[in-house]
Amino acid sequence: MHKKRSQMEIMGLAVIIIIVIFVGLLYFRLSSKPQTLENVDINYRSQTFNLVNAMLNTNLPNRTDTMEDLIEVCHEDPFSTRYGDPPCELLENEIFNIMNQTLLPAQSFNIQMSNDRALIANRTCPAYSRRYTVNFTSHDVQIQFSICRPQTI
Repeated sequence: MHKKRSQMEIMGLAVIIIIVIFVGLLYFRLSSKPQTLENVDINYRSQTFNLVNAMLNTNLPNRTDTMEDLIEVCHEDPFSTRYGDPPCELLENEIFNIMNQTLLPAQSFNIQMSNDRALIANRTCPAYSRRYTVNFTSHDVQIQFSICRPQTI
């Protein structure tokens, strides 16, 4: 009788081990799937939106003014001496620094203001790239911010 009972316990343990192995294999199979293009698009859209929000609220070095304040000054008085350097030049440098520290080398970006002034001349989006764009208004200035990725990703 005890022999039959211990055999049943061993069979039960074997069934549990088989179930655990099956669940583990299923987990690894599903977790190792490559990202779909839809997931990559969602990630890039989120990154673009979050980057714009963070950038607008970033304070300028050694100042209480934000990037959003600098955008307003650049748009309204591009020759202002308020910041020492011309505000549009300072804006370009700050945006370029933020983007270089944030984006991957394969990613590029493009920013344009409502007066069609391209703020960033380098790292513009190539024609063949996928573009993720956020349009926003800051102090009556229409701004279009795009992050681009090559088609190979």
